[in-house]
Amino acid sequence: LEDLDLIPPIVTIQDLHRKLTPLEEIWSWQHYLRSKSFTTPPFPEGSSKAASRLGTTTKRTKSIPPKVAFSMMSESAKWVLNYGDEIVDLYSSEADCTTVVKRLADIGLNLSVRDGQQSNQGAVTLEGVIRYLASACFTVIASLTARRKEEIFDLGYKCIETDRGDGAYWLTIYIEKTSQRYDLCPVPSLVNKSISVLEKLSEKARKQSQSDSLWQYVYRGEVVNLSSEKVRGSLQDFYTSFVDVDSSHEWQFSFHQFRRMFALLYYYRFEGAYIGALSYHLRHYNIEMTKRYITDEKFMKEMKAIGE
Repeated sequence: LEDLDLIPPIVTIQDLHRKLTPLEEIWSWQHYLRSKSFTTPPFPEGSSKAASRLGTTTKRTKSIPPKVAFSMMSESAKWVLNYGDEIVDLYSSEADCTTVVKRLADIGLNLSVRDGQQSNQGAVTLEGVIRYLASACFTVIASLTARRKEEIFDLGYKCIETDRGDGAYWLTIYIEKTSQRYDLCPVPSLVNKSISVLEKLSEKARKQSQSDSLWQYVYRGEVVNLSSEKVRGSLQDFYTSFVDVDSSHEWQFSFHQFRRMFALLYYYRFEGAYIGALSYHLRHYNIEMTKRYITDEKFMKEMKAIGE
C-alpha cells in the first residue's frame, strides 16, 4: 500500500493489449505444449478488440515547446555540473543556512535559504534545495536517455558501467513495458555525472533503508523517498523559480514529455537520423509507435526556424 500512487494509473488500450497478448499466444501455440491449455480461446473476439473494449483511449503527449525544453535542459545541466557537488557537500556536512547561502552565492547560485519545513516569501528550505537538485538530475537523465518514468525511478547504486573497454558510459536499465528485462543503454557523460550526484545524495539513506534506490535522502534523521509525485512537483517549481520566472506562458511538465522530446530532437536535428535506430533505442514493439512520437508538424516548423 505504501508504494501505491495516490491516484491509480489509468489502464490504457495499449497497456491492456500488451498484457492480454501472451494469453492469446499460448492458445495459438497449444499444439506445441505438453500440458493442457485453455479449453476455449481466451478472447474469442481477439485480444485487440478486448483491449479496446476494456481499456481507455490514450491521450497524445504534448510536445514541449523547443525554447521551453532547451532552457529547462540548460538550467538543469548547470545545476548538475556547477552546483551539484557543492550542494551534496553542504548536505553531507549538515551546514547551517548562513553557510549554505554564502557558499552557493560564491559559485553563482543566489538563493534565499532558511531552516524549516515550508517555503516562505520566496525563501526555500535546505530540503527544497536538495529536491531541486534531484529534479535537475531527473531532467538531464530523462531528456538525454529517453527512458520511461518507471525505468528512471528504478535506478539503483552502480547502475553505470564504464569498464566495457569502449570508453563509453552504459546505463543498466530495466525495460518496463516491452522486453521486461535489464538492458544496457548508452548515455553521455552528463548523465553519468547526474547519476554520480544522486549516488552521493542517497548514500546515507541507502545505508539506513537497506535499499539501493538513488531516489532517497535523509533529512532530520528520517529517510525521505523521492516519489514520482514529489519529483513532478519539484520539476514544476524548479522551472518557475529558476528557468522562466517572468514567463506569462505556464507550461505543465509531465515525465513522458522528455522521452518524446528526445525522439523529436534526434529525428529533426541529428544529421543522418534513422527511425529504426530511434525505435530500438526507445525499445518500441513496432516502428508505427515510433512514427507517432515524431509526427509533430508544429515542432518540425519550430525546429526549422531555430535551425535557420
